[in-house]
Amino acid sequence: MKRFITILTLIISALLGRIQGQISVSQQAPMYSPVANLIQNILIGTGVTVSNINAVGVSGVGFFNGVNSNIGLDSGVVMSTGGIQHVVPPGTVAAPVGNAGGSDPDLQALLVSMGLPAASINNLIRITFDFVPMGDSIKFRYVFASREYPGFTCSVFNDVFGFFLSGPGISGPFSNNSTNLALIPGTNIPVAINTVNSGVPSGGNPGPCLAANPNFVAHSIYFVNNSSMTTVAMPGFTVPLTAEAKVQCAQTYTIKMAIADASDGALNSAVFLEAGSFKGIEPELQIANPFPNAPNDSTLIEGCNYGLLNFVSLFPAVDTTMIYYNVAGTATNGVDYDSLDGIIRFEPGNTAKGLIVYPFADSIHEGVETVIITTADSGCFTPGVMRTFYIVDNDPIYVSKLPDTLFYCDLPFQYVLNAAPDSGGIPPYFIDWTYRSVTYSTNDTLWESETWAELDSVEVFIYDNCFAGHTFRKMVYLVKPDTCPVDTTTPPPPPPPPGPEEITIPNVFTPNGDGINDVFIVIKLNTHPSASIRIFNRWGEIVFQSNNYQNCDEANPSACWNGRRNNTGEALADGVYFYELIVGQERYNGTITLTR
Repeated sequence: MKRFITILTLIISALLGRIQGQISVSQQAPMYSPVANLIQNILIGTGVTVSNINAVGVSGVGFFNGVNSNIGLDSGVVMSTGGIQHVVPPGTVAAPVGNAGGSDPDLQALLVSMGLPAASINNLIRITFDFVPMGDSIKFRYVFASREYPGFTCSVFNDVFGFFLSGPGISGPFSNNSTNLALIPGTNIPVAINTVNSGVPSGGNPGPCLAANPNFVAHSIYFVNNSSMTTVAMPGFTVPLTAEAKVQCAQTYTIKMAIADASDGALNSAVFLEAGSFKGIEPELQIANPFPNAPNDSTLIEGCNYGLLNFVSLFPAVDTTMIYYNVAGTATNGVDYDSLDGIIRFEPGNTAKGLIVYPFADSIHEGVETVIITTADSGCFTPGVMRTFYIVDNDPIYVSKLPDTLFYCDLPFQYVLNAAPDSGGIPPYFIDWTYRSVTYSTNDTLWESETWAELDSVEVFIYDNCFAGHTFRKMVYLVKPDTCPVDTTTPPPPPPPPGPEEITIPNVFTPNGDGINDVFIVIKLNTHPSASIRIFNRWGEIVFQSNNYQNCDEANPSACWNGRRNNTGEALADGVYFYELIVGQERYNGTITLTR
């Protein structure tokens, strides 16, 4: 009876395994064989071109589908020293690839680096190919699996594998100055049986594991216990890991992917390479608009805000790298916006470079115009990546409700002025009223005075969220006519209390040490109780900021921007800089030219 229950249990387990699914493999031509087709069709992703593909131990190389398994990768290339069928449950019959591939000194050196003997190499699988990256780095994902888990954890018998990269700028300890990319994340420790496992020595002696990886217990987070072998016929394997390296774009590199059984041909191992994951990582192209008055990242208002394209790199540039782009669209380069030369230059050490599209306020109604930036074929960036900016007109503010003249018969005289804009500009609007030489920044569209006197006048100044180009100014005069209109005899309201004076923002300063115009002073700003300022360069970087800029005046020049980075750093280059000035509840944006 017990025997019957045992057999029934095995049958149910097998059926459940089929229901759950399992990994599958194939070497079907022409997609999955020969190996060159498999590498080109399955492994290689974007951003690299591959050539000179060679392989040994090809019977252990094939395609795998891991969607219905727990291997962690949907599909890709498998390299199995026991043959590709050995990874498919139940995996009871191995078909080792044999020793036709000979030995590999780099794999033996890898064993020695982990404190293990330079054992004989058996069932070697080796794939090598050249590649040219378009970007500044490459990466791919993989999983290492072995039948040596868990029985040979922390033993002197470890199967071995590695990804050996050689080429310009690579200086490693292996042949051709290559370096191994199969490393535990954040370390220089190779991935192997003794370095990534359950954290428990199979024989009770942790010595070999500690020699290879002092943190092998903590690094057990990268290990998957697969003792049931339901979907993959390997009792243990790593979580998906990433191999990556910094490279030089448009240069030729060689990678060798190798795996072998060490000491003998028993207890085979495998490495799974994710489909499409071997790719070049080129600079990322980000579109941005650093000013809060922008409707969105891609809409530019003439004379108001600029667009920014950031080319962001994963690693700092080693040599000067050029990325070329083409400029098109309905707007004219150098006429409707600041001239663009078609080149982005990554200097050594750079990780980001910005491209600024600044539209001019030309006072011409042209409708929506476009600026289309498209990357060109430079060998260091994928051609055809396109970003579009839309330039909209800077329409003037129009107010219809303000009279030119107020007529009165008797004083005191009362009248309410309405300066609400009918059209134009970019809301919100900011409104100043000037009465008897005092400016009131009320932001109120209505003005009422009960103390009008003969020959009085009031000036209204309206500006919008762009703070430049979008302005409206009008003077309203009080006049006594020869004959009085009947409807102008209501008594006038009192004027508002005195307030801060109107500021004037210069557009140039010359920090050359001659004592004249050496700092950026906003005239009358010291009459306001509070002010903050930020200065940007053409790449959107903040080069100076202050939360108490109202203290900046002729008597206190140390509180003013002196043309240096944060006032203490290096002297900044001559050119156009952008400011964002907040005075109370009001915001000003514009440009200041620094020239020595």
